[in-house]
Amino acid sequence: MLRRNPIIFILFFMLTGCAINHVQLVDPIAREIPKPHYVLSGISTPITVLFYYTAFEEIRDVDGTVIAKPTYLDFLDHQTIYTGKIKAVTLTLEINNPKGITYSLWEEMKVNEKKVGEVQSGRYLNRSNQKYRQFVYRLPLGGDVRDVEQCVRLMVDQNEVMRIGYFQYHLIH
Repeated sequence: MLRRNPIIFILFFMLTGCAINHVQLVDPIAREIPKPHYVLSGISTPITVLFYYTAFEEIRDVDGTVIAKPTYLDFLDHQTIYTGKIKAVTLTLEINNPKGITYSLWEEMKVNEKKVGEVQSGRYLNRSNQKYRQFVYRLPLGGDVRDVEQCVRLMVDQNEVMRIGYFQYHLIH
């Protein structure tokens, strides 16, 4: 049978062998998109935001070089972060703005500190009208910080277009 139809054998191998591979999401410039990631689209504006949270652990290679090993975090879960192990937590925003609308980013943060208690703050982050822009923000880890809730608002003409996450994490020092 195999001598008569080697094509059937090859097709069977291709279908079963290739079915085991996991599908990776790749963006238009052939770059893997981290998992988990989230995408928000504006209802009143054509702005789309891809965002993800990353925790970086420092590991040493055999030659002693320090390498940042990323772990992508699910913002829907309340995260526990060990500061002895994790050296940085970042929020990455990739904003696609095909019409070049001017927008601004504002951060709201609620921080619970050991000595002071709960402190709420808000601050202006950036403003842009580029068709594509990537922002990376570092979140607080040090000092007396115990709990953090962080949210970013995307505003157009003083109106909130979208709210990006309410990322919550607890720090263990």
